[in-house]
Amino acid sequence: MAKRLTTWLLGQRSSPRLAFLLQVACRLLTALCQIVWIRLLLRAMGPALNGLLLNFQSITSLGGLGDLGMGGLVNIQTSRLLGQGKDAELRKFLAGVRAFFGIMAVLSTGIFLVVSPALLHSQKFGTVAGVGPLVGLCVVGALAIGLLILNSYITNLNYGCGNVVWPVIPAFLIAQLGFLGQWLLARQGAALSLQYLPTLGGSVLIFLLGWIWIRLSHPALGTVRPLAVDWRQFIALAGQSFWVYLCVLSTSIYATISALLITPRFGPALLVTYRYNGKLCELAQFVVNSACLASLPKITQWLASPEAKTRERALREAERLNRFQTLLGCSAALAYLAVNDWFIGVWLGKGQHAPLSWQAAFAANLAVTGAGQLGFDLGPRCSDHGIRVAGITVALTSLLNLGLSLIAVRFGSVFGLALAGVISQSAAQLSLGWYSCRQIKLSWWRLSARNWLLALAVTALAIAMRRLLPLDSVLAAAGNALVVLAAALLIAFLLGIRISDVREEAAILRGMFGKR
Repeated sequence: MAKRLTTWLLGQRSSPRLAFLLQVACRLLTALCQIVWIRLLLRAMGPALNGLLLNFQSITSLGGLGDLGMGGLVNIQTSRLLGQGKDAELRKFLAGVRAFFGIMAVLSTGIFLVVSPALLHSQKFGTVAGVGPLVGLCVVGALAIGLLILNSYITNLNYGCGNVVWPVIPAFLIAQLGFLGQWLLARQGAALSLQYLPTLGGSVLIFLLGWIWIRLSHPALGTVRPLAVDWRQFIALAGQSFWVYLCVLSTSIYATISALLITPRFGPALLVTYRYNGKLCELAQFVVNSACLASLPKITQWLASPEAKTRERALREAERLNRFQTLLGCSAALAYLAVNDWFIGVWLGKGQHAPLSWQAAFAANLAVTGAGQLGFDLGPRCSDHGIRVAGITVALTSLLNLGLSLIAVRFGSVFGLALAGVISQSAAQLSLGWYSCRQIKLSWWRLSARNWLLALAVTALAIAMRRLLPLDSVLAAAGNALVVLAAALLIAFLLGIRISDVREEAAILRGMFGKR
């Protein structure tokens, strides 16, 4: 039995569909657990201290940018070189990358220790009781950043090798243990730095497990040595990764800009309302992104193949993935606006309700992301030139987001801050979708533009539903459910999803779990 299970896991380690199912199942479980953990943490910490915790998490996630985009380059290059059968070239590439990551982890840790006191002071960490000594917070943050950079290497190497199934369940379990440890410490009134230690321990476990998975699937790549400390190679690698770095930098800024702008202008308590009202959207976006994360390693390898039939298969799978992602994103936006007020009221209380305008912006962002995510992600994987184009495009649209956000905060508009994300995300998705379609010979209208218009139309429908069918009775709930179901079926029809597609997916899934 154990041997059969091991054989099956080895055979399915790179299955996009199994990885997607596991990602979705674990994310749903994570969301259910987070509903409990966040409520418990809010009670133990209070809104202000919890808001500062969210802010600190955003700051340390920015510190992970110390890999200078090399993580994304590892993912892309590993998939390409494996697809082309260039194993010796891949090992040489990774020897230089390992040394680079080690050096950058040490440098980033040191830099954070120097700049963090002033940064935490500017974000009002010293104004809330219970934060504890800022020195301890600086040290813990520095260690977290160093581990984040090292984990970037091992995580991207696993994804590049196609190990998309194995990490899912362990990551879920480690995350829950981290929440449990943090809550127990919060109940005792521990300083914020001590409450962050379980998260730090989880990062160490993820790093060690990552090495084990690589050793199982690609033993020749799962080594610490050799380390090629060659500064010329470092400069060459940095030149290649710079464009990936722009993508990662801009994406990270987009994800953390709300925390960095809301906290000093409106206070940490408002950040709690802003973030947690987007929790359902965050869950849905993870589901949409999971489809890409699970499928892109194989699609990238197929696109890099010299065989025409293999490249054609990549295009077919890309279009299929795009249709289902658009359906997921648009349907989730409809459901989000219908139930979010009810959900927040039950979860955190009516005092945490966000205005409808904020929620509408969150829903639009979710729908637009689902509709254009594939074209966005294919851009840097089409060619080396694609990496450069993606970096420039995302950097420019992030500057647009930053500029609009600063204007919104200047005029005291949190809605403007949320809307800035929708505008910049739309610009990035449409422009990179256009580039990707030109490179791989697909229709830009079918892959991006039509889906973007559909996403906006669905958001408008969701707002109308919210006003005409507020969720205030069982009859209204039934009406909302029927409208969402009918709209989802119509969206599927407009996207070209037919019963035969669903049957084909079901047959593939049955085959994965058949006898071996």
